[in-house]
Amino acid sequence: MITPADVKARFPVLDAVEEAQLQLLINDTRPFFNIDRWGAFYPRGACLLVAHFWTLQQKFDKGETAPIHAVTSRKAGEVQLSYAPPTALDAQDAWLASTSYGQQYLSLRKQVSFGALVV
Repeated sequence: MITPADVKARFPVLDAVEEAQLQLLINDTRPFFNIDRWGAFYPRGACLLVAHFWTLQQKFDKGETAPIHAVTSRKAGEVQLSYAPPTALDAQDAWLASTSYGQQYLSLRKQVSFGALVV
């Protein structure tokens, strides 16, 4: 298992976050991992997910609760945005793709799920 110190070592931006808060976020990551399956990728993956959860919490605390979808068009005058609806596969991971930490986690998860690639 990772510790708050592990998270802070990987992501110094989280140094000011209380250890108790980080521990809660670490606990929240547990259902997302089979540590045996993730092996050496587990510490980075878990720290990424903690940082992702923290980033989402910060947005939520600021009142940023809009759904997360890809922007398909923009307009400058009288501000207009169009969003793509998520596909069935994307819908379950859209919330993970909403931060750079979550995107890195998804990439790592894909590597873990496919296993080693021999060329």
